[in-house]
Parts: sequence; C-alpha cells; structure tokens
Amino acid sequence: IRKRIGNAFEKFGGTTGRFKEINTRAELIARTETQRVVNSARIDAYADAGIQKYEWLAALDERTDPECIELNGRIFEVGAGPLPISGTHPNCRCTVIPII
Repeated sequence: IRKRIGNAFEKFGGTTGRFKEINTRAELIARTETQRVVNSARIDAYADAGIQKYEWLAALDERTDPECIELNGRIFEVGAGPLPISGTHPNCRCTVIPII
C-alpha cells in the first residue's frame, strides 16, 4: 500500500500538484485508507444482504480523476467489480451504491 500511495503521490505532483490541498502525507493515507475500509465494508454488507450488483458513484467536480469519471454510473457484480481506492488512486472520493 505504501508503495502504491507513494507512486501516485509522485505521479500527481506531490504537495505542489494534485494533492496540494492535503497538508501532510499522513492525512492523505488516513483519508485513503478510511475510504478503502468504508467501501469494502459496503460491499460486504451488500453481499450479506443478498444484493448482487452495485453502481460506481463518483464525486463529479473539477478535481475528479478521468478514470473515476469513466467508471461513474457503471454497474458491477458484488465481489467481482473494482472498488474506489483499491481500483483507482489515493484520496479517491468515489463510493458505491447498491442496485436493489
């Protein structure tokens, strides 16, 4: 995880580029890992409830990553599709919602 976050941090310009609003690398890691756990727990809860599909929901604004824009609105099978953070980049603001 540390290597992936470090690579993305460098790729997007460190504290002077995409992540300039984030005061410290620790804050970036905390936000990233919190979102990863939250979205993983959502998928587990969907599976426990018998929900078979979920939709990718991106936070659409000027900071949205092109990959997240492309995934927005797509529907995936629970347990088989990508998850925000795990399938994208650090500090991803995307989430998943169940298809009922």
